[in-house]
Amino acid sequence: MVDKGITILASELPGAKEKLDEISQHLKQMKGRADDLPASCALIEKLINAKTTTLQQQLKAMDVGSLEKEHESLLDDISAEADFLQPLEKQKEKLEGRISQVINCTCGEKYMVALEHIYTETAVGSFEKE
Repeated sequence: MVDKGITILASELPGAKEKLDEISQHLKQMKGRADDLPASCALIEKLINAKTTTLQQQLKAMDVGSLEKEHESLLDDISAEADFLQPLEKQKEKLEGRISQVINCTCGEKYMVALEHIYTETAVGSFEKE
């Protein structure tokens, strides 16, 4: 009986040794990756700093004249948008008082239904007064 147990253990020994070697190799790989992590983080930080420095240098290199032109262009865009929206606002105000409908009730009365305000649908599906 003891001989049988020894035989079984002896037959399982090579498989167990292979498994142990696999685990050891895996641990070495994991340790190697963990050792590389600080270097990778340092490299990423160095790249970010280089990009930031480059961007700051580019901004400093831009002359004030081109920045003023860009600013003026943005102000013109805002003014043009306001000029475009003004007639639309006036038209909306006119329509608010003019949209109406006469409804004949089954009781014989007539009712005038008029639009007081225009509502717009929001992104979430509810309506807001303009």
